[in-house]
This record gives sequence, C-alpha cells and structure tokens, in this order.
Amino acid sequence: MSVLLATVSDPLVLGTLALALAGILGSAAAPKWRDREAFGYALENYELLPAALIPAAALAIPCAETFTALGLLAPATRPYAAGAAAALFLVFSLGIAVNLARGRDAIDCGCGGAGGDQPISWWLVARNLVLVALALVLVREPAARAFVWLDYISLVGGTAACVGCYALANQLLANAPRLERLRNH
Repeated sequence: MSVLLATVSDPLVLGTLALALAGILGSAAAPKWRDREAFGYALENYELLPAALIPAAALAIPCAETFTALGLLAPATRPYAAGAAAALFLVFSLGIAVNLARGRDAIDCGCGGAGGDQPISWWLVARNLVLVALALVLVREPAARAFVWLDYISLVGGTAACVGCYALANQLLANAPRLERLRNH
C-alpha cells in the first residue's frame, strides 16, 4: 500500500495526470466554443434545465472546462482545479445517468470531440467516474523530489499516451452504436 501511495504522490505521475486531464478538458471545451448553438441544443435535449438557462449554461460549461484545464497546469492551483474537474465530471455523469434512468438513451452526449454525435450510455457514466477518481488523485501534495531530464521526456510521453488512450476509448464508445446497427442489418 505504501508503494502505491508513493507512486501516486510522485510529481511525475501527478504532472502527467494533470496535463492529460487538462488536455481532455481543453479538447472537450474547444468544440463547445466553436459551436455554442449546437452545444446549447445538446444541453436542451437533456431536459434538465429550464429553457431560459440553456444559453447561460452553454457559455458557463466551456468556461468552466477551459479555466479548470488552465488551473491544472499550475502546481499552485492544481488541487483546486482538480476538485473543479472532479465536480464537472460528476455533474456530467449525473446528467447522463438521469436521462438513462428516464429511458432517454438516444440523445447526443454533447461531450464534444472527434466522436461527435455520440449517444449517451452507461459506459460514458463509467468513463466520467474514472475521470472523477483521477482528478481526485491530483488533490494530493506531490512528494518532494527533483525532476531530472528523463522526467521531462517521460512527462511528455506519458501525457501523450494518456490522452491517446482516452481518445481511443472515446472513439470506441462513439462507434459502438454504429457497429451494433451494422450487426443487426
């Protein structure tokens, strides 16, 4: 157990995780900034907010994602941004879960990104809950140790690998309904 805690406290692990989550949040915010009207339509389909609040939410969510991503980049603000990231992912999970419980699984998740037009599913809830857990890891204080040149290379490679795995998993989730339709024909 102490080895696991030491590994999770390593500044390389925490830095990699922070950069990966910042990349995930930034890539989620970008399409919402580009087309706030489409994102507003996705929010409207969730039927969780009054229509009058949709335009404000369509602005507030990408703002929160962007500022949280930026906050994850600075060690001084990282614990606060990590808490905000966990809260965002949890709220997104709850919104999806409420609609799935209502039997409304054909609506677009509104997540943004390459998957686009992705229906909500329990897999998205699970993905977001994993992101909640990872964000909460960043609330920890990093262990004190000096970074060496190899750590910087590992930081870049580890971040690229994490973001790549996330993008791959997201694309698989987006393709699952399409593959199911092909199997049924």
